[in-house]
Amino acid sequence: MTDALFYRYWGRRPADLPEVSVLAVGDIMLSREVGRKIAEHGPDFPFAKIRTLFAQDGIIVGNLENPISLRGVPSPLSQSNFKADPMVVEGLAKAGFQILALANNHIYDYGGEAIEDTLRLLEKQGIYSVGVGGSYAEARRPVIISVKERKIAFLSYTSAYNATDQRQEYVASPINLKWIKEDIAQTKEKIDICVVSLHFGYENVEYPPPECRQQARQIIEYGADLVLGHHPHIIHGLEFYKRGCIAYSLGNFVFDNLTERRRESFVFRATFDKDGVQAIDL
Repeated sequence: MTDALFYRYWGRRPADLPEVSVLAVGDIMLSREVGRKIAEHGPDFPFAKIRTLFAQDGIIVGNLENPISLRGVPSPLSQSNFKADPMVVEGLAKAGFQILALANNHIYDYGGEAIEDTLRLLEKQGIYSVGVGGSYAEARRPVIISVKERKIAFLSYTSAYNATDQRQEYVASPINLKWIKEDIAQTKEKIDICVVSLHFGYENVEYPPPECRQQARQIIEYGADLVLGHHPHIIHGLEFYKRGCIAYSLGNFVFDNLTERRRESFVFRATFDKDGVQAIDL
């Protein structure tokens, strides 16, 4: 990806342009071959060519597809075990990430110790994490950020589990529509905008399956303004549903083992006004 301007995909008349926006990217995996490149070139290396985009005004959010730790043992239940060196946190912070979703199938790859380190290291750099906690109540707790007199809530859920933290020290919030409805209802009382991250779908499948479309639409009906999808590792389409927007898969943002389709990605910016999503830029 090279430095570029956003392409306006959809939007209302310019007079309605508000000041609040969210910039979202897909899967971020800083282990394996990416980790070797970081060790060689430094923690800023994966994000060097997107600084112009990320320097624009907005809250930057992504899906972190690995724990960050020097501790833990590989889970025997996972086909691929990812773990990144703590040095990568500096690169994430300098790139501008403010929120990282952790509810995904790789957060358990090295057990509870590695999750504990991940949460601590991100917090130390001022990066919020969402979707994982010591209990389901904690994992389901939103991150709320105030920006320009508005409050934006972020929630994170997953349907994909390669493994579990076998000692049950940490859990990831599952895609349970009853729980999500409750979480959004409780959150909407305190905020202006609700963004929901969903780790769902099937890897390398080009279109979201019917159950994912039903889940995402239902979550918009519950009151979410924006649904951000990831896990298939390839990009899917966008859907404008009622007063909200669904990005079914943002694809890989930083990853290795890239086929041509898995190399395609985009930075997604949603701009909001009092009525919800006002404009989408890619």
